[in-house]
Amino acid sequence: MRHLNRPAFSSPTPTLQNPSAAAQEQWLQVQAAYEELTEQGADAYARLFRQHAPSWADVRQRAAQQAAWRAAQARQQERVRIDSAADELDSSAFARRVLAADQRPGGRPWVVQLYAHDSPFCRALSSQWEAAVREVGSLLRFGRINLHEQPMLVRFVASHLRRLFRSPQPWRELPVLFGLPRGCYSMRCAVVFSDQLTSQRLQRWAGARLLRLPALPPLSPRLLGHWCRALPEGQLGVLAVLREGQPQPLHLLEEVRKAQGRIQAAAAVWRPSDYAVWQSAVGAASPPLLVLCKGPASNRRLEAVRSSSLADSSAWAAELLRHAEPDLSQGQARPAGLLALAAAHAALAALHVASRLDLAARRCTHGLKFVSSDISWQQWAMAVLGLASLWGFKRLLDAASATDEEYAADGSPLRKPRGHSRRMAAGSSVASERVREMQHADWEPTPGRFIVLLPLPARHASSGGGSGDGGRCPAEAAAAGTAAARQRLETLAALFRSERRLLFRLAAVSDAFRQLVPEATGASQPGTSSPQEQQQLVAYVLHPRRGRYQLLPLADTQAAVLRLEDILDGGGSWLGAAR
Repeated sequence: MRHLNRPAFSSPTPTLQNPSAAAQEQWLQVQAAYEELTEQGADAYARLFRQHAPSWADVRQRAAQQAAWRAAQARQQERVRIDSAADELDSSAFARRVLAADQRPGGRPWVVQLYAHDSPFCRALSSQWEAAVREVGSLLRFGRINLHEQPMLVRFVASHLRRLFRSPQPWRELPVLFGLPRGCYSMRCAVVFSDQLTSQRLQRWAGARLLRLPALPPLSPRLLGHWCRALPEGQLGVLAVLREGQPQPLHLLEEVRKAQGRIQAAAAVWRPSDYAVWQSAVGAASPPLLVLCKGPASNRRLEAVRSSSLADSSAWAAELLRHAEPDLSQGQARPAGLLALAAAHAALAALHVASRLDLAARRCTHGLKFVSSDISWQQWAMAVLGLASLWGFKRLLDAASATDEEYAADGSPLRKPRGHSRRMAAGSSVASERVREMQHADWEPTPGRFIVLLPLPARHASSGGGSGDGGRCPAEAAAAGTAAARQRLETLAALFRSERRLLFRLAAVSDAFRQLVPEATGASQPGTSSPQEQQQLVAYVLHPRRGRYQLLPLADTQAAVLRLEDILDGGGSWLGAAR
């Protein structure tokens, strides 16, 4: 019980000691130094504030500067704003005007632009957009959607047009255009403009995809007289002569469509080389031109509208109506007969085809002149020599990689079968031609080529002696077994004559054969064992890597065909180890 007399455990109580006199002296010195520094800092800050304190004049001047800066910023924002003649669309206006279900069937198609005022590309391309609005504003409706002010509407449009934006940052792709074709009141049939934004390309896209106006067929200036004489009786000929790269006027195409067969229209391109042709035909010196072919079939005349009056697309339609209104108001005259009408349309189609061929020949000639002007005859000769060298090198590669079947089928002059092979190819069938002896290159791996290999017994001299095969000698039995096995292999080759992945080969039992097929022995060769084993005619299917093989019994031809088809489809179990 000695542990009961032990004192109870208690935590040590910290003892508080008064600081020494030296510590108190140091603390008082630190406190005095801090108070002195604080007073000095406050005095220094007060003196600095008194020295640099702004006066009322300075305060008023700074306020005036801030007001001027805000005014300049407002003017800059007003200057950045892109004004347009197109309609500004929000969510309600887009649903009411663009996607209105009760819109009239004859309404104009819509072209909508997604833009932002702070986009430099929108500012740079605004002139092209405005030019298109002025040109075809009477045929199309143009609208704009601000990307920053209408984010939900932009998201709605992008959800229906998945190819509208190609990156997760839409503001980097602005401006983006899409349109709703004629008779379309849903985003399902909307079309995205994916070409370079120019006024001409936008008009060409709108005419083909939105207005769905057929383009005018081309006409060569050399065939202008024949085209005018080939027009059917009672139809007016209209030829639009345009500059290179100028789009066909949409207003003119619309008027031709409304004429419903009373107008035969075509388009020609003015080139400097055709100046004499146009000068002699219509007396014109510069494009654009509107050439009309009027009068009865016996006395047709050409009338040209001066180029100064064809300023924009609507002017073409106005000039057409002004010069051709008397002819169109008389109504369409009845042709002499259906045969004459069909002959006239056939002649027009032939002239348009001839015009396309003439234009293609001109482009080729111009391109050859442009190329030949920069290339000397020495460079042409080097190019021809290089092409000939490449062709010869390709022929050598084909000769080194082709098989005997390809040479026998193609009749290549690089390597011909000799001796017995030539006589066999001339007097045997196609099946026997595919069955050839194994060559040295066939033992190497060939990608994509399976070899059906039939091993043959090694030729050796054998003197007479009894045998258990009806008194036949071993040499005769071996020859009979080999002939039967070869005949069945030729049957398989005939059945698979169109299969290029199979090669049928004959090979004697050699070291190369034993290296690929270690399990094969002389007892398994046809004609070298008992009659029961001779009936088990076996061939070997070598893998393209030549390290694996499969057994192919030849006793049943149908089973062998099924087995080969299974191997070609990737089935079967391969023996041996892959290289």
